[in-house]
Amino acid sequence: MSKDSENERLGREWMASEHWGGWRVGMVCAVTGQVVVRVDDTANIWSDTLPRVAPPGTCPTPDVSHPGTRAFLLEDVRRAWASEGAVNWQSGPEWHYVVKPGCQFFNPGALYGKGKTEQAALVEALRAAPEKTK
Repeated sequence: MSKDSENERLGREWMASEHWGGWRVGMVCAVTGQVVVRVDDTANIWSDTLPRVAPPGTCPTPDVSHPGTRAFLLEDVRRAWASEGAVNWQSGPEWHYVVKPGCQFFNPGALYGKGKTEQAALVEALRAAPEKTK
């Protein structure tokens, strides 16, 4: 699987998650490369380039390879695990990226997700997150 199609799959999985926080200002569209500058109450995405507005569904996935978009993925992971500011990642020889709670950099304690890329580890952490309470 190419890196682009892997990122698109991860973006779709994030959007399908019950923990998807929606489109937010600063995200980048994986297909068009447009930066979201505003999202209105009907989920229209306003971009920084022409066309100025992209109706819902125009951008099928966020670009999880973009650091700005990935920051929102991290925000969704923190919310899903009720772990404000307490999620970190690290790299290593076999797993590359690990998402853990708190200051457990070298502690084998709780593990939320792991992956060969930061975005893969974060999406796995969303997959493993507890269900939202109604």
